[in-house]
Amino acid sequence: MIETKEFTDMYLIAALLSYGFELVDLDRSNVNRQTYNFDNKETTVYVITSNGEVVAEIADLFDVKRYYSARTLLYPGSYPDVLKDLKQEIISYRNDKK
Repeated sequence: MIETKEFTDMYLIAALLSYGFELVDLDRSNVNRQTYNFDNKETTVYVITSNGEVVAEIADLFDVKRYYSARTLLYPGSYPDVLKDLKQEIISYRNDKK
């Protein structure tokens, strides 16, 4: 069985998608709080250490969430486009349901 974790924070979701985490399921039963489920595999992410160095870390979903919450996660170059597409998808789905 695939281990998954669900997220609702679109900025974190965009970071996960940017780093190549695989979206397994999307729950849109609540139009105002869509839930994205990701496969919990490891990938390389970039973080800033406490002394200001940028390092590559092998991380799973739980690690990425921790880095994101601690504001040490760096975003790949694709992040702005992924975030824009994600916002557009969420807004379009909400408007279609009105």
